Amino acid sequence: MSFESIANSITSFFNTLAEANNFVVRFDNDPGNTPTSKPWMKASVDFGDSRQLEIGIDSFRNVGIFNVMIYVSIGMGIADALEVADVVAAAFRTAVVDGMINFQTPKIVNVGRVEDNWQVSVICPFFADEN
Repeated sequence: MSFESIANSITSFFNTLAEANNFVVRFDNDPGNTPTSKPWMKASVDFGDSRQLEIGIDSFRNVGIFNVMIYVSIGMGIADALEVADVVAAAFRTAVVDGMINFQTPKIVNVGRVEDNWQVSVICPFFADEN
């Protein structure tokens, strides 16, 4: 499974979740306006080390993190951001995407102020094995 196909599969899975919950997501290079009255998100797939699983056999493991950054306007409080984080974390907790991308337990991080927003991130570690 190529890095491109891993990223596309994860992004498609997340986009389906976002559409079902009416979440506003700004993907890379998205020119849309971000709302100020409700939470909005950015998402990224970040790859880590890849390694061979067994010597002499063409089997490899690609690891990474799917990072969902949730933003709310300063002064709104973080309850709305944490509510969205709960939905995202529940969807990715031990999920298997496309039968090959295995997610582990997500971690929620209260990042703090970022410009005029408050950020809460959901960090979803994953691995994908290929033969």
